[in-house]
Amino acid sequence: MTAIYLGTLQFPVPPEQLTLRGEAGHRRVTLWETGEVTQLRSAKQRVIEFSSFFPPEGSRLLPQGGAPAAAGGKALLGMLQDKKPQLFVAAGVANPISMQVTVEGLRLWEDAGDPGSVGFWLRLQEYRQAAASVQPAASGSALQGTPREIARETPEAYTVVKGDTLWGIAKRFLGSGGRYKELAAKNKLANPNLIFPGQKIIL
Repeated sequence: MTAIYLGTLQFPVPPEQLTLRGEAGHRRVTLWETGEVTQLRSAKQRVIEFSSFFPPEGSRLLPQGGAPAAAGGKALLGMLQDKKPQLFVAAGVANPISMQVTVEGLRLWEDAGDPGSVGFWLRLQEYRQAAASVQPAASGSALQGTPREIARETPEAYTVVKGDTLWGIAKRFLGSGGRYKELAAKNKLANPNLIFPGQKIIL
């Protein structure tokens, strides 16, 4: 016996057709020498579509536990507006389904030839929770997840080239131009402004 549920809502009349659609998430790119290649990726979220109707209260088509017209339509509208996933279950079918979904599309209508009943069309999309979330850094703290700076090794000495200044050398190798006085002292330079191409500066 076919039984279809969305959350706690039981659909009283099984749909004539229930469609489950899925697509691969692969990406195709073109490389200069190889040509078109495929990058394998996870499948896209699956989509379920079906339509049926809610019979009126007291109808012989309404099984025990099944939602009547007024309650069924109201429940679907609530799920469409809600921001929570629901468990969709289709049992008693050739390929049983059980997965978390969100309501992505809904149409409701009343047919003059079937007074009291409410017809519906429903589109559900598979819900996947993100594997990890990025937490904002607390005020005044270092940013989380920033790339590590690549440590640069400082050489023992540097040979001056045309256009160099002691301030620029300190900035380049010591991280601050203001440390030029340290270089002047280490290299016994009486005048830090007098350096010449070919001169060896101990760092």
